[in-house]
Amino acid sequence: MSYADLIPVLTWRNTPEIRNCMFSNDVVTLGAHRAWYERAIEDPTIHLMVMESEGVAVGFMNVTRMDDGDEAEWSFHTAPGARSGTGFQMCSLTLDYVFSETKIRRMKAQVLPFNIASMRLHVRLGFQRHEVERRWIDGHGRYYNIVGYELPSIEWRT
Repeated sequence: MSYADLIPVLTWRNTPEIRNCMFSNDVVTLGAHRAWYERAIEDPTIHLMVMESEGVAVGFMNVTRMDDGDEAEWSFHTAPGARSGTGFQMCSLTLDYVFSETKIRRMKAQVLPFNIASMRLHVRLGFQRHEVERRWIDGHGRYYNIVGYELPSIEWRT
């Protein structure tokens, strides 16, 4: 991800269909987004990537290495209106890269239970459901069970 990607990624993030599947569904300001980006690019545990198709940005990926260094957690979204299959392609390419070019040996994800598309995508990629955690999420006093997924590198593409 480069500085030039800030506005498109922020625009996607703030669309209702993406915002409503995030842990914080507040609208993100440009100032807050810039500050987040500046912190993230200085942090060696964070990998921010933008997928392009035919020269057009179509998806965003954030991979964050966990404390012990061999596990990471990811979050991602495709651009609104992206072609069907973009998310699967982006995630597959990311897993290929992460498992072959870094020391990460396990990818984890946390998904809100109403984000059925993300849950199906993780299963299609070979992730196993590993936990359900009751956690406070929204500003309306509602609790949601967070669905956890994980994929060890040895199970990727086997």
